[in-house]
Amino acid sequence: MSLTQISEGIPGMAIPVYPSDLNDAEWAVLAPLIPTSKPNGRPRSSDMRRITNGVFYILRTGCAWRYLPREYGAWQTV
Repeated sequence: MSLTQISEGIPGMAIPVYPSDLNDAEWAVLAPLIPTSKPNGRPRSSDMRRITNGVFYILRTGCAWRYLPREYGAWQTV
């Protein structure tokens, strides 16, 4: 996997960056199951697809949370 593919794959996540990332069809099935932000609460500042992919990365690789790649955001958020 090249660095170009990694940098181009992140914004919309249309191109999976890692093998554990969800493709568009898988995300279409999973997205409705993730609760939306609360009506009177603060809007979400994190992309739920990116966070979900981060969780799947941890589950697949078994690495420590602090070693989570930066593409998924802060390990504390994921």
